[in-house]
Amino acid sequence: MSDDKDSKLSSTRREETSTEQSQSEELLKAREYLDLAEVMFGELNSKGIIVFVNRKYCEVLGYDRDEIIGKDWFKTFLPKRFRKETYDIFRSLMKGKIERVEYFENPVLTKDGEERIIAWRNTVLTDEAGKITGTLSSGEDITERKRAEEDLRQSRNEAAERVKEMTCLLGVSELLRNLRKPREDAFFEMTEVIRQGWQYPDETCVRISVGNEEYVSVGYRETEWKMSAN
Repeated sequence: MSDDKDSKLSSTRREETSTEQSQSEELLKAREYLDLAEVMFGELNSKGIIVFVNRKYCEVLGYDRDEIIGKDWFKTFLPKRFRKETYDIFRSLMKGKIERVEYFENPVLTKDGEERIIAWRNTVLTDEAGKITGTLSSGEDITERKRAEEDLRQSRNEAAERVKEMTCLLGVSELLRNLRKPREDAFFEMTEVIRQGWQYPDETCVRISVGNEEYVSVGYRETEWKMSAN
C-alpha cells in the first residue's frame, strides 16, 4: 500500500515538474520572439520591479539588459514629476480597483538623462487562480512624432496670427479711406478692428487718442499691461 502511495506521489511530482519545465520553455521561446520585435516590450511584477525587457527596450533607454532587470520601474526610469501619479495608478490596477489602462503615454528617462515620450499598450498578467501578478507592456517611441505635431501646431498658430494681423491692417486701412463715415464712428469701429487683431482679443482693450479726443473699445479698462505707439 505504501509503495503504491509513494509511486503515485512520485508520478504526480514528475508531472508537475514536467509541466513547470514546459511552461518555462514556452516562456523562454516567447521572450526570444519578443526580442526580435521593433517595439519595446517589458514585464513588471506586482511590485513594479522589471522582470523582462526586450532588445528594443534596452536600445531606447540606452542601457544593457542587466542594468534594467531587477530595477524599480517607477523610481528609476520615470521623471520625478510623474512617479507618484503613475505608481498610484499601477497599484490600483494590481489590486483590481480600477479598469485596465490599455493605452497610456508618458515620458521616460534614458541613461543619458534625456526624456523620450513612449506610447504604451498594456495588459495585465494573471496566475492560474486569476490573481493579477503583473503587467506586460509594449511601447513605441513617439518623441519625434510629438515634436513634429507640436511644431505643426505652432506653425498653424503663427499663420493664424499673421492672418489676424493682416485682417486688422486691411480693416483699419478701409476705415481710413471711407471718408463718408463720421469720424467718431470710424474710430470707434477701429478700436474693435484692432482689438480683434490681437492674440487674445477677449482680454484686450484698445484706446485711440487723436489730439484731445479719445476713443475706447467696449469694456475698456486700465491695467498694468499695456502697449502704446505714436
